[in-house]
Amino acid sequence: MAETPIRYILVADSHLPDEPAGTEEFFSMLDSLAGFASSLEKEKRPSLVFLGDIFELWIALPGYEKESHRRFLDWCKSHKNEFPVLFIEGNHEFFVSFLHRNSFTFCTANRIRENDAVFLHGDLVNLSDWKYRSLRVLLRNPVTALLLYLFAGFGGKALAEKVRTALKGTNLENKSALPRSFLEKRASSLFRKEGGTLISGHFHDGHVLCSKDGSRRICILPAWESQRGLVGLFSADGALSFRPWREVFLPREERSAP
Repeated sequence: MAETPIRYILVADSHLPDEPAGTEEFFSMLDSLAGFASSLEKEKRPSLVFLGDIFELWIALPGYEKESHRRFLDWCKSHKNEFPVLFIEGNHEFFVSFLHRNSFTFCTANRIRENDAVFLHGDLVNLSDWKYRSLRVLLRNPVTALLLYLFAGFGGKALAEKVRTALKGTNLENKSALPRSFLEKRASSLFRKEGGTLISGHFHDGHVLCSKDGSRRICILPAWESQRGLVGLFSADGALSFRPWREVFLPREERSAP
C-alpha cells in the first residue's frame, strides 16, 4: 500500500542559541529536509511550517540580529520556491513578520489558516495569563521597536537580554499546565460549523486532543529543543505523528545520532 503523502512538516520551539555551534544540528536538519522535499514531485512536496520560538531570542532589527538569524533567513529564502515555507512568530521573536516577510512564502505574527487546519504559536491561548499578555503589549509595538533601533549601540543589547530573561519567567507557571479549556474554546471559535485541526507550539510537550463530538482536534507540537529533535508530520489523510527528524529525512544508513 502506498504511503500517504505528508502535507505539512511542522517545527516548533527549537530555541536556538546565539552561538553557531549550538545551531549545527538544526541546520543539518533543514538541509536534509530540503533534500527530502526536493526528491518528491513538486505537487507532492509538503509545506514546512515553523510555529515559533525557533530562536531563544530574535529581535529582527539592525544591531540585534546574529549570524544564525541571517543563516536561517537565507535558507528559507533559497528554498521557498521549491516548497512552501511558512513562519509564525513565537513569543521569543520580534518584528520578523514586519521586516523579513519576503524571506518566506508566508510570515505572520498571528496565525495561519489553510483549509481545515489552523496553525498558531499558542502564547496567547491562555486568557488568564495576564502578566504575559501585558508584557507582550509593552514589547510588541512601533514605539518599542523604534527605541530598540535607536539604542542598539547604547545599551540596547543589555535591554535585549533583559527581555529574554523576562520571557523565561513571566508565563512559566501558566505554561507548565496545558490550558485545555482555553484551547477547546479557541478550536470551537475557529471551526464553528465544520471540523478542523488546531495546531500549536509553545507548550513543549506533544499532545493530541479531540472534542467530545470528534469533529475538532487540538495538536500541540513537542519542542524540538528538548524532545530529541522531534518534528510533526501532518499527512494528507489528516493523520498527525511526531518523529525524530533523522528518521524522516535521512536514508536509513545515515540515521545514527552524531
